[in-house]
Amino acid sequence: MINYKGLTCHALFKKYNNGNTKIELIDSHTFMPVAEATAKVEKLEENEVAIKDHSDHTGVLTSLMEAQLVSKPHKYISSGYTNVPVCRVLKKHS
Repeated sequence: MINYKGLTCHALFKKYNNGNTKIELIDSHTFMPVAEATAKVEKLEENEVAIKDHSDHTGVLTSLMEAQLVSKPHKYISSGYTNVPVCRVLKKHS
């Protein structure tokens, strides 16, 4: 389980149209979407994700790392006005 902004969530893994992994956080009690935890960026390696951890999504990286779904960032890529952390996926369930 993932604790994010006071909610207990689970991760739903999908794919963007460029093949990158997409992670959506879903409230485990209401089953409503809470946040899209990843950013759609240039093509990444199969086991990499770009995490939205800015603005309204601040704290999502820490929540995913604490749930051991993703590693610490091993690089950052520029996307618009910010640098987006890129992590490795450690497990595809929560």
